[in-house]
Amino acid sequence: MLENNNVSKFFPNRIWEVIALLILSIIPIGVIMSILIEKSFSQRFIEVAIVFIMAVFVVGVSCLVNRVKGWHHDGWSVKDFSFFGHALLLNVIFTALLAFPLFGIIKDGNTQDSSDFLSILAICLIGPVSEEIMFRGVFLRGLLSQYKPLTAILATSLIFSIMHWLPLQILFAFPLSVLYCYIYFKTHNLLYTIILHVISNSITTLLAIELGYSVFTGHVLISICLSLAGLALTAYFSHKLYMKFSRQ
Repeated sequence: MLENNNVSKFFPNRIWEVIALLILSIIPIGVIMSILIEKSFSQRFIEVAIVFIMAVFVVGVSCLVNRVKGWHHDGWSVKDFSFFGHALLLNVIFTALLAFPLFGIIKDGNTQDSSDFLSILAICLIGPVSEEIMFRGVFLRGLLSQYKPLTAILATSLIFSIMHWLPLQILFAFPLSVLYCYIYFKTHNLLYTIILHVISNSITTLLAIELGYSVFTGHVLISICLSLAGLALTAYFSHKLYMKFSRQ
């Protein structure tokens, strides 16, 4: 562990504090979930509502503790817009060519209908914004003030991916989280990661509605080829992104 002196103190700045906040958020989640379940909302909407409630609790506690301790916020800066352009391309390739076809082949268990308006709004907007504010805006920012960047990024991504529960979702959430964490680390601009996350969720949701996952189960070979192409392009652009901006 090595404190990063270039980043001001920010709570939570230790891994155990991040985990403690997530555990404590179970209290408000339990109260509000009992109300939503009685109202018969869809499962997808309830899942995203859990993330939203968790984010509100985490951000609220973080702001309160930082205010009491007198730890102030740093300003966000944009170093290079082309950085975001490269990241956007990588994000789309990974989601549309690699992740989505594999979801169809393996037939992930969490593929219930999500075509109603509330579910689409929750998955494509409320969920991504809530997750980015909580994981990159609070957790990563705090850990960067206490740990080396690589440790902070990997710890945040591991927790983020585990929060998705299902094995296949964990598998794809981890590399996307590493990408978003790296972008926030280089730019200190949360808007970039929010936009990328919204686009990623929107791509998978709209493709699932328009095409359905069954299109890939009927064309396994084509799906595998698409995923391999996506994997190759993801590796190429990941390397290019890192090499071009690692020294900035």
